[in-house]
Amino acid sequence: MKITLVFPVLPPEIDGIGDHTAHLAEELGSECDVSILTAAQSPTPIPGVRINTAFHNDARTGIRGIVDPIANTQPDWLVLQYNPFSYGTWGFNPYLISSLRTALQKSPSTKLAVIVHEPFLPLDSWRWAVMTTWQRWQFWALGRMADTLFFSTAPWAERFQRWFPGTPVHHLPVGSNIPDITTDRARMRKELNVAPDTFLLGVFGSGHPSRLLHFVRAATKRLHTLDPSVKVLYVGTAGQKVTAALDSVPVIDAGPLPAEDVAHHFSAMDLYLAPFRKGVSTRRGSFLAGLQQGVATISTDGIHTDPSLRDANGSAFLLCPDDEPHSYADLAVELFQDDARRASVAQAGAQLFSSSYTWKTLSTRFLQLLSPVRKTALT
Repeated sequence: MKITLVFPVLPPEIDGIGDHTAHLAEELGSECDVSILTAAQSPTPIPGVRINTAFHNDARTGIRGIVDPIANTQPDWLVLQYNPFSYGTWGFNPYLISSLRTALQKSPSTKLAVIVHEPFLPLDSWRWAVMTTWQRWQFWALGRMADTLFFSTAPWAERFQRWFPGTPVHHLPVGSNIPDITTDRARMRKELNVAPDTFLLGVFGSGHPSRLLHFVRAATKRLHTLDPSVKVLYVGTAGQKVTAALDSVPVIDAGPLPAEDVAHHFSAMDLYLAPFRKGVSTRRGSFLAGLQQGVATISTDGIHTDPSLRDANGSAFLLCPDDEPHSYADLAVELFQDDARRASVAQAGAQLFSSSYTWKTLSTRFLQLLSPVRKTALT
């Protein structure tokens, strides 16, 4: 099978969907003929995958650059990695739909799959209400054109199946963008100047408003009151914001790091704090990284939370409602005070990740779902 993926960004630039594209392409490349069309100027090579800097994002018209490469290679599947903001200012690009349509007309046997990482902005403010109008149209037009749709959360897959009743719609979780490597915990702690008996809380990722830093603050302040030696290890680009939010609790700001170094830093953590507004879901790779690395993890339950994650709550990780910071702090205290419970949660989380969220598992499911799909006539 010949597969071409499209996304503007690839490593080494820091971008979750760019990382997802690279990992998925590499895994698919072990079984298929895989290429990527991108706007990245100096992408990191991916074993077994051809990378073509075919378009640019300097202007909305740049996306037209995908047409000729698709027409020339005639892939079996064109896979668009979709977040509206990745293709144009304010999350809208009027040339995206027309370019895809032209490419598919020139390659009539090619089928289109869209992996939706975010469909459009919610109606959370007047400003977003304006932007979501054109984003919803763009998303609807893409869905109407697609031969199959994948959503990174189960609630989205269920919701949008009603939008596209004649199109196969599937749930495809993301994976972890962090490698699964063996790390010397004691050595990492020594490098961080953290004593062997210091309880180290972990925070990882961006400072996006979806990250509930006031939950992290509630948990860290509670534990720091119980044990003044407690510290926080933060890995990511929002060190100043995280440090300010946590007030008097000591923070080790490791900054943004390469993926391998992130894995090493996880090994130093005793408890990982990953609360999300509207609940954690299977689109949160930073949450899954904690499970993968075998660190007991606490997150939140909300309207975006997948049923499969709710089923694992209490065993592979702990969740509390996304409007209860005090409950979140209670869970942190529970695992802080119970070493055996914390170890059990960490082990179960790692087992869940290895059975459900590895790139091998996800790519196999992806190919299985692509295989029976028939080409939809363009209208």
